Amino acid sequence: MVGFRSSRLAVPALLLMAALWGSTLVVMKGIYAHMSPENLLACRFAMAAAAFGILFPKAWRANMRTIAKGVTLGVLFAAGQLLQAIGLGTTQAAMNGFITSLYVVFTPLLAAVIFRKKVSTAIWGAVALATVGMGVLALDPSTLGSGFGIGQLLTLASAVAYAGHIVATGRFANPSNVTSLGLYQTITVAIVCTIAALPGGLSAPTHMEDWLALAYLAIICGALTTFMQSWGQARVESTRAAVIMCTEPL
Repeated sequence: MVGFRSSRLAVPALLLMAALWGSTLVVMKGIYAHMSPENLLACRFAMAAAAFGILFPKAWRANMRTIAKGVTLGVLFAAGQLLQAIGLGTTQAAMNGFITSLYVVFTPLLAAVIFRKKVSTAIWGAVALATVGMGVLALDPSTLGSGFGIGQLLTLASAVAYAGHIVATGRFANPSNVTSLGLYQTITVAIVCTIAALPGGLSAPTHMEDWLALAYLAIICGALTTFMQSWGQARVESTRAAVIMCTEPL
């Protein structure tokens, strides 16, 4: 009965995570006036890693295989975050969110290519319907004639990275290692983003509004969403999870 209840809660958890992910685009766009994308991500995930370690102290105890899986997830997620954040600098938030959410298309493709996983016709139909729905919700017809520039290309690359992260999470996560995977993933994201930010210099926010936004991005949309994704994907197949998470633009 516990397993049934937890599996029923997995879908709402992934939906809530998608809503929180969507909110980050608007919040991050506002902070870009004072911080570079790389610097913001470095600060955000350093704070998220610290919060995760405090909230889940038992997560530190993990074997090397689990740590390696967490590092792999962290590299994939950091690539997605950096590419999306840099792309957001020259792309409208709604357009950025739409292109990023094309991971719903790439996820079943990667699962089929890498793990030879067969995707049912019903799931492909859901993927197609979700993609059309995202376009209706997020795309502004007046901006479609502006072309596909470097910002959009970087955002598309982030969608591929996110798809790889979703497939890998579905492969690695199980109910017993969720917190450890989340912790070491978040630490890895913080390290990768810090390295990416070093050439431009690291700095802390200077405005109280930015500190509050950073805390929201780190604790709610960093530590908490990482836990919810690992927990949810331990109970929901990866392509189905991608369809659920692509509600982010909404």
